[in-house]
Amino acid sequence: MMQLPSHETYDHYLKHRYLDRIKYALYLVTDQSWTKKATLEAQVEAAILGGVTMVQLREKTLDDVAFLALAVKIKAITDRYNVPLLINDNVYVAKAIGCSGVHVGQSDAECTLARKELGVDAIVGVSVTTVKEALKAEAEGADYLGVGAMFTTLSKEDAASVRLETLREITSAVTIPVVAIGGINYENQRLLKESGIAGISVISAVLSHGEPEMITKASHELFEGICETLALTTPKLTPVLTIAGSDCSGGAGIQADLKTFAAHGKYGMSVITALTAQNTLGVSNIANISPDFVRDQLKAIFEDIKPMAIKIGMVSSPDIIRVIAEELVKINKYGETNNCDESTKGCDVSKANAIGTYAKDSNHGNHANIPIVLDPVMVSTSGSKLIEDEAISALISDLMPLVTMITPNIHEAELLSKIKIESREDMVRAAKIISHFYTGAILIKGGHLKESSADLLYYQLENDKKNEENEKLASNDTTPEIHWFEQMRISNPNTHGTGCTLSSAIACALTETSDLTAAVAEAKAYVTGALYSGLNLGKGSGPLNHGWIKGVRS
Repeated sequence: MMQLPSHETYDHYLKHRYLDRIKYALYLVTDQSWTKKATLEAQVEAAILGGVTMVQLREKTLDDVAFLALAVKIKAITDRYNVPLLINDNVYVAKAIGCSGVHVGQSDAECTLARKELGVDAIVGVSVTTVKEALKAEAEGADYLGVGAMFTTLSKEDAASVRLETLREITSAVTIPVVAIGGINYENQRLLKESGIAGISVISAVLSHGEPEMITKASHELFEGICETLALTTPKLTPVLTIAGSDCSGGAGIQADLKTFAAHGKYGMSVITALTAQNTLGVSNIANISPDFVRDQLKAIFEDIKPMAIKIGMVSSPDIIRVIAEELVKINKYGETNNCDESTKGCDVSKANAIGTYAKDSNHGNHANIPIVLDPVMVSTSGSKLIEDEAISALISDLMPLVTMITPNIHEAELLSKIKIESREDMVRAAKIISHFYTGAILIKGGHLKESSADLLYYQLENDKKNEENEKLASNDTTPEIHWFEQMRISNPNTHGTGCTLSSAIACALTETSDLTAAVAEAKAYVTGALYSGLNLGKGSGPLNHGWIKGVRS
């Protein structure tokens, strides 16, 4: 659990760090003229169930005794749901029932008087229409401002209209929340985007529906609408999938991948291919998941939440590799299913419409509609082979043709190219050899070279794209695009999971750009920061600090 400052309880943290962000989002002002089909109490409760975050009881025609009796009933409902209740222009009633506060207008009770009577913890709101009135109210201790009427309203036909420009001037001039009021409904609330408000006040847009069920529905639509308009909530996150093994110590594998996804503001999903017993000192045991269960996991994901990028890590069994390839082939660029017969062993990847090929208008010629980054975990950092030859063959023949990019380390690049790599020139030569049987992007990680720690990005750029700018190039030729990523060696022995983290970060970046170079650059910057952070856990080569950018991304 996150560590709270010593003076903050959990309730205080929840209230002031999260709930305050949405407290004014959907502010309901009551009006008994709409109570022909249900009591006001039933309507208020229905509105709260739909998403109303604050209630103001406004009853201009009632005397204090009747107003007080009604206020007690409404407070019982708002208290039940922990929703603030404010009383309109009646400090006496607000104080008598001990509600959250009061709202006053320019011609009503003064803000300073309300504060004096109700105390420092009460919420005091003030209606304003100009910057001058707004600054005065804030100086007198108002907690929020109601600004309007923004649109034509039936409840206050004589209310002066406020221009959107004036609303923006007010929100820029004050430091307290501003609520837009007057004639606001689901459609026109969108016009208030980027106006600086904290929420909207509504009456007829909710209460005119009369029946509680309809009020709940209308409130829910308004709450979702204003939260989207003001970016108060995150109803959608970009889904990213990792297909990899589990590291029980949390430093590598799916654990590292999911932490990386979260750090980049993505929604992480996982298909587990193997369970490992490992820690910072090494791996003591591996249990592969059955191919059928890997297939079941993939189907469960693809039929529900479609990933916008995929990272593939540890896949040590040839049968698991073939299952993954078969399921990826079934998803063509329209999200439909290719005709692969599950009774046969494998699909024809040449007819897959290569999930590994980006749309033609991308910056590079060989990307995936759903970008897929393969970290070909075949050789350990010490040079030990981690998977059998049959699995390596399946990886090359079945899986690699489907992916956007592979990210081998030096040892893995040697295994794929069948040459010894001791220099930058060798890295380029190895990439060229690999490109003869793999047409995607190749990122060879040079961290194990003695002379340099630079990484090489190598891919074939279609010259027919360049033809549009330079007709001298033959349309059917390809030319290699080479980019070096230079970096200082970081003096940090804790590098467990670095490869997993890099490939996951690249997958995240590819959900936002089709520029391979930019995606790798962003991912490497993230990994570099995680290394520089200097997390020191375990007795061996410890994990990275995946959360080092917490608070930077939203």
